[in-house]
Amino acid sequence: MTMVCCRLKEHILNMIKMSTIDAFALSSEAEGIYNALEKLGIDSISVGSRLELEGVDCFKKSFDILLDSL
Repeated sequence: MTMVCCRLKEHILNMIKMSTIDAFALSSEAEGIYNALEKLGIDSISVGSRLELEGVDCFKKSFDILLDSL
């Protein structure tokens, strides 16, 4: 689970660093990826929800560890 959190965080940081033009150019590529996932029977909404829950859980555990160390 920690590896997923780290990769997701790294991806988000990379997306933030991109310029608006680059992000716009990638939007059509992203749409193609979502369409391909749908054809494979992968529900991207469910996957996103699961990643969100795992991310929150990962953050909560790390935050609890931080608070316990104080």
